[in-house]
Amino acid sequence: LPSAYSFEIPKTVERIVKLRAKHVALQLPEGLLLYATVLADVLQRLSQTLLVSIVQKESENVTEDAETVKAKEDAALRVCEQVSVLGDVTYGACCIDDLGAQALGAYL
Repeated sequence: LPSAYSFEIPKTVERIVKLRAKHVALQLPEGLLLYATVLADVLQRLSQTLLVSIVQKESENVTEDAETVKAKEDAALRVCEQVSVLGDVTYGACCIDDLGAQALGAYL
């Protein structure tokens, strides 16, 4: 991703993890659409990695059997398992296609 742009990845990943969003929709300005698939991959990997690490840290503090921990880790990997790139470009907060994202079943 180009360093000239702030994609707010940490903030987005934190929100995905907090909401445990399984389906995320991306909508970008026309000039940035070429980065959409890379951005989707980054969001998926970071969200899942962060949530798995959170689950593992929580498991250290609580006595749980390995099967329960594994089930929680598997559930963590289902966070952000699908990212849809919306084809309608945005030029600011006025053009967000929230209805299109909702029709696709996106949670965020």
